[in-house]
Amino acid sequence: RGANVLIVNNKGQSVSSISFSHFDSELVQRIKEIEIEQQDNGKTLDGWIDYKKTHPDGSVYGDLDVRFIGRPLTESDVVKDGVVNPTTKQSRKGNFARNNPHVYNSRKKNDASNAKNKKQTPARVTITEEDQIEIETSWEKVQVALQTNDSSGVFASLLAIVQFMEGKKIQ
Repeated sequence: RGANVLIVNNKGQSVSSISFSHFDSELVQRIKEIEIEQQDNGKTLDGWIDYKKTHPDGSVYGDLDVRFIGRPLTESDVVKDGVVNPTTKQSRKGNFARNNPHVYNSRKKNDASNAKNKKQTPARVTITEEDQIEIETSWEKVQVALQTNDSSGVFASLLAIVQFMEGKKIQ
């Protein structure tokens, strides 16, 4: 209810084009009706928010909205009901890697190097009984500040807890 369906994501997919391969025909039809209502009865494309124009990532995807494809159709493109290269649950598996090997391979390399550079788990920190009392007192101050609608008190109490935890190197 009230959701804006006049949005194209950075891949070139609209709510309508994605719905075609993900939802039943009744819901697809309802989305198209809302789209027409929201865009001045379908007469223009004014009012659309198009992230494909402002934030493209250069990769190839399916379920593209033909109105916003931003390139000429190719011989390998399939167009059905205004959707360029509609997908199925089956076709989506591994499709990104097949269509974008340059991106996929660099992601795999980054994942491997990130795994090598992963930080060691920090050593366990023990807190004394005195520390425990200080933490509990600080949480009680947060509770009182919340009950009295004292926003600066809430902030100050939480800040004290964070600073205490950082000082003890507790995560």
